[in-house]
Amino acid sequence: ARADARLNGAADGRDAVYNSRLFSALDMEAERINALANTLEGLATRTAELRGIFDYDAKSTRLAIVNRELEDPNVWNDAKRAQELGKEKKALDDVVGRLQSVGNGLRDANELFALAREEDDADTLAAVERDVQK
Repeated sequence: ARADARLNGAADGRDAVYNSRLFSALDMEAERINALANTLEGLATRTAELRGIFDYDAKSTRLAIVNRELEDPNVWNDAKRAQELGKEKKALDDVVGRLQSVGNGLRDANELFALAREEDDADTLAAVERDVQK
């Protein structure tokens, strides 16, 4: 009976250590997930700020207008005007394209993050972490 009690006591001790490590690992994972959620939220805020700073909405609207003007065959009758529109289009494309790319990447990262959390997928969480660090 004493041997059984000693074995049970040792098992209880091992279980306590195992449970302690398990909860510690779960706490670390929860902290990692919360940190990633905060990072994604911060990136969304910064992206919105950049859209404002670079006047994304106005530039996007202007880009659509410039594209329509460049589609008009008569624009090429005035080479100077066509060249000005071409330069303006390139400048607008740079700003609008980069901000769209950032926004799309952030949206994709948020969708993957949500999916990884639902599926409890550590590999996908790690991939999202790597992506947001870029």
